[in-house]
Amino acid sequence: MFTTPRAAAHLVAPPVRRLDLLVQDVIAGANSELHIGGPFWNRHGCDLLREVLLPAIAERQVAVHFYAHGRQREYSTAEVAKAITADPSHPATLSRSYLAMLRNGSHTNPTLSVLEGLAKFFDDHRPAGTASITVKSLVSQDDPDDELLRQRLADHQVRAIAMRAGEMTPAMRKQLLKMIAIFDQGNTPELSAGE
Repeated sequence: MFTTPRAAAHLVAPPVRRLDLLVQDVIAGANSELHIGGPFWNRHGCDLLREVLLPAIAERQVAVHFYAHGRQREYSTAEVAKAITADPSHPATLSRSYLAMLRNGSHTNPTLSVLEGLAKFFDDHRPAGTASITVKSLVSQDDPDDELLRQRLADHQVRAIAMRAGEMTPAMRKQLLKMIAIFDQGNTPELSAGE
């Protein structure tokens, strides 16, 4: 998709749709969430589009997630506070000084709306292909095994296998584990007769 003047549209093959009309159609059709971006979107382009789209999206009361490709950078406290306060998808408002106190530990008990705003900001700005950032992920204190599990479950095929296994009876899961052990003889612990 790209923008082309209507008068020149006949010169471009294949026929194109105007980007502004596409965006209008996409926003109008969004019911609960809108994901914008991809591997050819850079941060600057997302930021420019965000300024234009947020008022329309706020009116539709749709959650929006922007995904940009490219080098990730650390955001300043002022940038994060300003972006969270400007985002109409949640009720949080933050000052730079309050966020600085949260970051340095002098304030340690943010409200749920502040946590929602922080999670939304960092989820919108996370690198492509990484796990979603939620309020739960901000406040949980996981052990290292949970992190390994989360990394492995990020793979679609692993999740599909886990979902199917969750629907099985214990006896079927036992058989599945035995089959996996056969495929991966050196890396899977042997099952005892009682398992």
